[in-house]
Amino acid sequence: MRILVAGAGVSGLALALALQKRGIAAEVVEKIPEFQTPGTAVHLPGNAVRVLELLGLEKELQKISHPVQRQMIYDRNGQELSSLSTSSIWSTVGSSLTVSYDALRSLLQSAIDIRHIRLNTELTSASPDGRATYKDGSSEAFDLVVGADGIRPVVRENLFHVSMGTPGRVGWHFIAYDVSGDTNNQILCIGGSGRSFLISPLSAVLTFCCAEVDSTRTPAPKSNWQNLFVDFPYKATLLLEQGENAFFTPNTGVIDTDWVRPHAVLIGDAAHPFPFGATQGAPWPLKMHSSWRRRSCQSTARLSSLLAAYRRRRIQRVQWVVDQSKREEKFRTQPRMIRTKVSTRRTENLYKDRYSELHAMP
Repeated sequence: MRILVAGAGVSGLALALALQKRGIAAEVVEKIPEFQTPGTAVHLPGNAVRVLELLGLEKELQKISHPVQRQMIYDRNGQELSSLSTSSIWSTVGSSLTVSYDALRSLLQSAIDIRHIRLNTELTSASPDGRATYKDGSSEAFDLVVGADGIRPVVRENLFHVSMGTPGRVGWHFIAYDVSGDTNNQILCIGGSGRSFLISPLSAVLTFCCAEVDSTRTPAPKSNWQNLFVDFPYKATLLLEQGENAFFTPNTGVIDTDWVRPHAVLIGDAAHPFPFGATQGAPWPLKMHSSWRRRSCQSTARLSSLLAAYRRRRIQRVQWVVDQSKREEKFRTQPRMIRTKVSTRRTENLYKDRYSELHAMP
């Protein structure tokens, strides 16, 4: 069976590694000439860490990541609203970690046969019969083309024609120096008009920062976006001063739940780039892998039934993620008094409810 994975991000590489462990050498193509996304990182909750451990990366992951022991919520005045241990949420699943995106992608890449990863190879079109055409004019035939190339994927545009939602939350991601000594707590500051600022430790001196706003309530400026958060706690403003070269990320959800065609499938952000994706997106490769593990992975004749099984396994969880995203957005846009009341009285139950579905294996 010939499989092409379009996109060498975390989802694409994780899928290629999962397939490699099943004896299938997928071809991975990536349009950029070299891996380089400085300034971005990802928080890996227990379910995401579990997937990476099942892929055999546990020891190396511990070397490149930083533990998150507590998750705390503050209001924009710096008042602590809640604090809970991550082990109370994920103890039966896995640890909670933060890791730079480059380090995680390099870890996955190092575990894959380098002969099957082609950088500087841009996919320009994919046909319904599985033929992939590249920017240089060459083409190849595959049994399956996997779209894993982010929020503007070629495979989705060519074969799925899925309509996109308008950007709701937009964000700015960057890595900053932080010498405050608070190295194991993830902090979420919540302000009015759907504003939030997440601080997640990467090391003793580095912190991953993610500032977000509801663009339907607060239009995102093209410059000086830090001014949207000037009323946030002092620590947040110090970190925001380092966000001049932050990555701008619009969170645009896909209005569909059909990611399968006879010779194509979408995964990761190519399928549904929701804000909640950082928590639930990592298990995508394992979901596909799990759908195939008791079946003949090498048989092209069984491809349609394998893809159908994958879709059935995935659709319930995706709908749950969509619902959770809406609930979280509703909470962030509530008046301050309501947010404070909910955060101080029901935090642990809210977190457990938010992540309960993700405790089960995908």
